[in-house]
Amino acid sequence: MEYDPFSVPLTTWLQFLRYFLPPSGILLIGAGTGSGSFVQMLRLMHQSNVILVEADDAQYLHLKRNLKPEETWQVHNVLVSPHAETSTFYKAGNPSESGLIEPELLQNLWPNLKTIQKCCNLPTVSVEELLRSAEQTINWLFLDCLPAAKLLEQAGSMLEQIDLLVLRVLIDEDVSSVNGETQADVQARLNAQGFRLVITEQERHPALAHVLYVRDPAFMRTSGNMLQQELALAENERVTLIENLVKLENDVTAALEAWCTFEAISTERQIIIEQQVAIIENINEIVNRHNDSIAALELEKNILEQEKNELVERQKILENDLLSAEQCINQQNCRIGDGEIIIETLTEKIDDQTVKIEALNKENVIQREMLKQSDVDRSIAQQECDRQKSLMAELVENNKALNIVINERDTLFQSCIAEIDLLKKQNESLDSTYKALRLACNEPDGSDPKKLVAATHDDNIDDMIEDVSQFLSGKKITFVDVGSYVGDVFLKMYRTDKIKVREAHLYEPNPDSYEIIKKNIAACNTPSLHVYNFAISDEPGRKLFCAAKSMTKVMPVLIDTDKATNYFNSESYALNDLAEGYTDRRIDFLKIDVEGYELEVLRSADKLLINQDINIIYIEVGFNRSTHQQTYFGDIDSFLQNYGYRVYRIYDQVNEWIQASPFLRRCNVLYMSSGFIGVKL
Repeated sequence: MEYDPFSVPLTTWLQFLRYFLPPSGILLIGAGTGSGSFVQMLRLMHQSNVILVEADDAQYLHLKRNLKPEETWQVHNVLVSPHAETSTFYKAGNPSESGLIEPELLQNLWPNLKTIQKCCNLPTVSVEELLRSAEQTINWLFLDCLPAAKLLEQAGSMLEQIDLLVLRVLIDEDVSSVNGETQADVQARLNAQGFRLVITEQERHPALAHVLYVRDPAFMRTSGNMLQQELALAENERVTLIENLVKLENDVTAALEAWCTFEAISTERQIIIEQQVAIIENINEIVNRHNDSIAALELEKNILEQEKNELVERQKILENDLLSAEQCINQQNCRIGDGEIIIETLTEKIDDQTVKIEALNKENVIQREMLKQSDVDRSIAQQECDRQKSLMAELVENNKALNIVINERDTLFQSCIAEIDLLKKQNESLDSTYKALRLACNEPDGSDPKKLVAATHDDNIDDMIEDVSQFLSGKKITFVDVGSYVGDVFLKMYRTDKIKVREAHLYEPNPDSYEIIKKNIAACNTPSLHVYNFAISDEPGRKLFCAAKSMTKVMPVLIDTDKATNYFNSESYALNDLAEGYTDRRIDFLKIDVEGYELEVLRSADKLLINQDINIIYIEVGFNRSTHQQTYFGDIDSFLQNYGYRVYRIYDQVNEWIQASPFLRRCNVLYMSSGFIGVKL
């Protein structure tokens, strides 16, 4: 078979090229969690001068943890952008596609890709700034992110020191919706800089690829010859310039000597002029002060003359006033005598009037108090009347709105009742079939919860406990059961001698099942054992549930439980909030069986999943998209994989498959976090 050099992996090319283009320093932008092929290849090359850059906070934390103690690589949590100062960073549902490009613009590649968080106005750095700030000269550059062309535009003159480039690009221009992300965008620029394409390696998606460029030796030789010619021309120009410079220096020397002589004369003349100007200014200042003093004295003299004349006039007026006052005093003395007689008479009358006025005042006060009380009563009555009118109008409007709501609720209630009756009939049919199958298989009846606890094997719980015991053996674990039913899984976990349950939290909204759980676990001596009569959801609040034997299902609306049977309302809370009360705020084993609402429970624990504070998840899934009895397996697996969880084992439902149907309807899946089992993703 003929050897095809382009079938060699890109990492093998890099291993080969390091002998021809030895890396003095390596810069990798978009390092992710450190589990990618480029980081692993650099480890195999035993490179020491390596700089890793990752903008996503969560992936940066994984990257730091994945570095070995002996590795002296530099790791930076910064956003590299072609925009100055600040930019927006988009976190995608698939962390590998987080970056500067809005995930919705990449839906031509990934139809289900969406933005889960938008981080605005983040500080940024350019590729040029990273290259300049490096302690060692960077000559290998990896841009494992989009858009590569726009990022390269910001490299500036620092691109001249790069010998090897690896870029992530789109090779199918028909699916591109953002400028600066295709291979054509970078091809022309890199060719002009002397780079040549070595290999294009497609990713899992055929429209995406990594491309490897190196500097072309022929281009470098041609550039060297041109530089030598330019250097020779520059040398000739330099010699000519030196000769002209010598002549210019001689001319400048002569001009300087003449200028020095002229400047000395000008300086002496300027000094004399300044001295004369200073003398003139002093004389002018003295003259001005003398003129100001004369003007002030003249003004003061005029003021004194005016005041003297005014005093003479006032003296004459006072003398006349004094004569008039003496005459008035004599007249007043006569009048005072007459007045005293009149005053005595008036005093007697005033005393009589005072007595009458006091009596009238008392009567007036009484009348005023009566008027005030009447005004207050009238005002209160008017206000009460206005308030009654307002309340009556508001009551009419509320009655109208209430009638509309009641009509809508009655319609919805009737619809729910019809759907519930249909579910009851389906459930009765399934129960009959289920009992017939049990009788045919000589198994105990499932109607008794206590017998069911002792005979439950449809989940292969014993096999599951055997599998997880190799990871939990010797440890004291925290066990959480969401949808406990009658506590069968906990009891089997408690009774095994392979796992020690230190702390258990059982959640069951059905009040009948809740009472059975309390009886079933009464004899258990677990150090911290709790059972709760409420539900778990990502939307806390009061919810309606329908109970049908072993199944308790959430209904879409709240109804009057007094008028319907097998229905009850229960509060719900988020697992993130409840975990604050757990030991170490962690969960070692989480079991979920909530009849189609598994995703809501997982979303309520997103903070625990991000930090992988849940080690093992045992969850029921379905394999039929059209039913809502179980959550579709693909939805749960996609959700958990985003947080670093992978399937460890699948446990089929032995009582219905393959005996009941050749198609697997539902099963239980055991997930483990990558951090718990020590596997880097």
